[in-house]
Amino acid sequence: HLHFMTSRAEERLSFDLQDPVPQELARSVLRLVQESLTNTQKHASAVSSVDVALSSSEGVLRLGVEDDGVASGVPVGGSGGYGIVGMRERVELLGGRFSAGRREPTGWTVRAELPLA
Repeated sequence: HLHFMTSRAEERLSFDLQDPVPQELARSVLRLVQESLTNTQKHASAVSSVDVALSSSEGVLRLGVEDDGVASGVPVGGSGGYGIVGMRERVELLGGRFSAGRREPTGWTVRAELPLA
């Protein structure tokens, strides 16, 4: 069960899982989503929507978290949590790929691809 608080922003969740997800990996993905949403709250203003998409195919789990906010700070490294640096390290330890950065014209995106096996 997922519950997100993004202060009045519309939250859109999309799931398209074609493969079973191991419990440990599911926990790690939940942490990535939580930290991404925490960064949205801390470092963006005027957020009207947050999209969380989780899909799997061909043995790869893909996560995308996007917001449309205006940057009010730079979430490099994060504060109080494990931030962008920690998210990257977590994904790499799981053998995956991670990216995060600004969207045009506004917003922020976090993407991760993780092997299911």
